[in-house]
Amino acid sequence: PSTFISWEEELDLESSDFDEMRRLCTDVLVGAYYLLRSAYLETLANIVMTFDSNDWEIVESALFSMCAVGREACARVKSVKNAASNGRDSPVAADGEATSIGLTQVVGSICAGGAAGVAGRHPLVLSGIANFL
Repeated sequence: PSTFISWEEELDLESSDFDEMRRLCTDVLVGAYYLLRSAYLETLANIVMTFDSNDWEIVESALFSMCAVGREACARVKSVKNAASNGRDSPVAADGEATSIGLTQVVGSICAGGAAGVAGRHPLVLSGIANFL
């Protein structure tokens, strides 16, 4: 809920239910990443870098969704870098390069204060930024 501050103050939700929902969502998000690749990350990066500071729930959700596929995105970037160092170019290499550039831009935006305005307004966004970085 938009009024959420901490689990101690929340009466309608159990933290264990929320954690379980997030755990189950991760599988779906990884599947979406495998289908969309760099477009998945680009869409979420645009949300993180452009949303209004009053929309903390949207920014936090985008950061969670990016973190959920972090291992897969890192593996993609590493495999593409290895292929490029061996002189192999392909659509996969182009996608991996786009992923690398997009992630670099998100980190730059966060460090420059892009999501920092939202982070200052809600602790869960700050937590999401810390997890992403």
